[in-house]
Amino acid sequence: MINILHEDDAIIILSKPAGVATLEKNSGIASLSQELIEIRPGLKDIPDNGIAHRLDNDTSGIVCIGKTKEAYEKLRNQFAHGKANKVYAALVLGGSPDYGEIDSPIAHHPRKKAKMVVCESMDRAFELKARKAHTRYDVVGRYVFKDTSYTLLNVTIATGVRHQIRAHLAAHGFPIAGDKLYQNAKKRAEDVLPIERQFLHASKLEIDHPSTNERMTFECPLPADLESALMKAKE
Repeated sequence: MINILHEDDAIIILSKPAGVATLEKNSGIASLSQELIEIRPGLKDIPDNGIAHRLDNDTSGIVCIGKTKEAYEKLRNQFAHGKANKVYAALVLGGSPDYGEIDSPIAHHPRKKAKMVVCESMDRAFELKARKAHTRYDVVGRYVFKDTSYTLLNVTIATGVRHQIRAHLAAHGFPIAGDKLYQNAKKRAEDVLPIERQFLHASKLEIDHPSTNERMTFECPLPADLESALMKAKE
């Protein structure tokens, strides 16, 4: 399950597959934290088993782990204060603008536990105790599959609110392909590309190394299922 991209005395950079929880939640599905403990038992004594940030269960891509408590805390601080740069590949429905920035706060949905909601007014944000969220995107390519337009984006976030990219893009009319949770009925009907999960992949990560302070960049290519879906969209 785990594909280690980089490892040294302080950090592990790995690629998480889709369908795997980042942390163990007794949900009945496999978790990254469980497998980490099996291959690196020393991580059991570190908060969250050293995992410095999370990906949704069905989002694949780069995850960063601190191998010591000090490394973990320094990494967590970077993610909490916007010093880590995270880039995602996202295929969305529709023809989005070439470039965009979204600053709307995000809160837990007042009625649906599994969902987040984008607050378009400060009053609503205050009412729902929303968190600030900034999402920036650039177009990589445009596709058409069976008369439905799709756009491949590079999406950049510094800090991360739960479901931030999925909720922000959907609220602006460009939900992610395969993301049934944030697509409305019209978009679900339009989404004809054969894919079993949301097309969202953490493709690049920039951090300061917790021991040397060197700025490091890690990249992770699209997994086979997303690459296959993209090739179909090119047909």
